[in-house]
Amino acid sequence: MHKLGRGHRDKLQQFMAITGANEKIALQSLKASDWHLEGAFDYFYSQPQLKTSYTDSRHLEELYNRYKG
Repeated sequence: MHKLGRGHRDKLQQFMAITGANEKIALQSLKASDWHLEGAFDYFYSQPQLKTSYTDSRHLEELYNRYKG
């Protein structure tokens, strides 16, 4: 993982856990939003090439199953 402060590492991990994106895409999205999680989610989901190329559908399905109830 890149040399990041604790706050940035935490946000990176949260972003990756929620979206299923890899570290590179998570960093790109967070940097584009000046490290604001909501802005990073907006950026990520508004870029179709990002989410189709770098997400793991199994991860998304597991996340859905965990919270569907």
